Amino acid sequence: MDEKPDATPPAEPWSPPPQTDLTEREMLLEAMGFKPEGGVAITANGQMLGRMSDVAEYRAWRDDLGLTWDEVIGVIAEVTASRNGAEPPTVFKYFTKPMQRFAALKARGPLQPSDTPPAPTGGRNARRDQHHRSDAAFRETLRRIESGEIKLGSGRRSPFGD
Repeated sequence: MDEKPDATPPAEPWSPPPQTDLTEREMLLEAMGFKPEGGVAITANGQMLGRMSDVAEYRAWRDDLGLTWDEVIGVIAEVTASRNGAEPPTVFKYFTKPMQRFAALKARGPLQPSDTPPAPTGGRNARRDQHHRSDAAFRETLRRIESGEIKLGSGRRSPFGD
């Protein structure tokens, strides 16, 4: 008998992390590039990462920005990967701006077509177009010199103000 599967419910703003032996804090620290022990990590300069202030920052991403666990981990992974092996950050707040940008993208409405026509890009006519713009600028400057808008001095002046 053919049964239709139930419709997938819409994603909740918060989904818990997957079940593992690690705490949320430890999973966040691992995503940031640390190997946490006891829920905290020590940075290269000896600072402890994963303190209560860091956890409060994480809760703000979750509660204030409405990000899911997978989204938080995804943003952290993208930011960490873009650091190209540099030392991990010393506070969770380092990830707040990227979290805010992601939340803003997530909350915006559907994209609409642009009203602005595309600018000419490279292609085979790019050099000719650039040359045409240069010619037009030259002709305008020449017209302004001939009309007296631009005054050229005939005296010899030093560029150093001598």
